[in-house]
Amino acid sequence: MQELEDYVAVSIIPITNVPGNNYELQIMNTGKINVYLRKFEIGKISVEFPEGKERLISVGGNPFYRIPISVQDLVIGQELDVKLYLIDEFGNKYLSFGGFIIDPQVKTVPVQIQDQQNIQQIQRISTVISGVPVIIPGEARAWTYKTIKYEWKI
Repeated sequence: MQELEDYVAVSIIPITNVPGNNYELQIMNTGKINVYLRKFEIGKISVEFPEGKERLISVGGNPFYRIPISVQDLVIGQELDVKLYLIDEFGNKYLSFGGFIIDPQVKTVPVQIQDQQNIQQIQRISTVISGVPVIIPGEARAWTYKTIKYEWKI
């Protein structure tokens, strides 16, 4: 019965267009017990907190831990694996698995014509040239799909 009352569960909430960082993942404690984040891996990004300085993700209060992600660290449209290394209040270790992706968005960039001769040629063409399509970072998506009790070693 105690095991049902003290279960570990987390959720990942993506935040798009965060000033300075571009994106943010909020790790939310959706379980019934406080957990500590010891390490996280998002694709090739890996951050480990020293033993004794793990980050608390509490039940109630402020149940989030925020992970800033710069768009320079990502490949647009590539799904990244997410791993969260957790410890509960009793010292049990857990590993949570999920994913993260930045959806590609197509934006049209206006064409700049430098040469006067090209302007005259374009004016004779019946179709309008509005711009060049460019892929830019769009909305972020993230998810968790499994949290298991696991004796990981760092």
